[in-house]
Amino acid sequence: MQTCRIPRFPSVDWRQGRTTFTAGAPPISDRILAAIVFAIQAQRFLLADIVGRGWCVPGGGLEHGETLEACVRRETLEEAGARLGSLVYLGVFTVARRPLPPLCVPAYRSPVLALGPVGMPGESRGVRLVRPNELSTAYYRWDALLEAVFAYAEQHHTSGYPPAGA
Repeated sequence: MQTCRIPRFPSVDWRQGRTTFTAGAPPISDRILAAIVFAIQAQRFLLADIVGRGWCVPGGGLEHGETLEACVRRETLEEAGARLGSLVYLGVFTVARRPLPPLCVPAYRSPVLALGPVGMPGESRGVRLVRPNELSTAYYRWDALLEAVFAYAEQHHTSGYPPAGA
């Protein structure tokens, strides 16, 4: 009998607090801060040079009444000018902010269907596609957690992992 192994991810300290990632775990709906996407085209990850953040994956805050899928698609179009294919839910980043309640940031992966002009030029200074082995020098704030989640996103992109509901 084959068993499904759930990967473990390291915890790191980010500016907002101690951060972890849990594969497949649903976010706590009243604690969602934003949503992000690991968008892939031609075996390269899409990064945008976001004002105030640097080179990172597209994503941002959930607007009132917006679904997570709509948020990821809107933010990717605004920050990177990219249109996404089907979204696959990867898991959730949880940011512990003591004494405040933790925040949740759901993460998806998706193929890039088309690249066009950045939808909100004031938000992004540029877009690039980066090979996995270039991420550590390209990403604005590289750490062990991001390395593990990018590897997980890449594995699920190439393995044909079935889409989950967004």
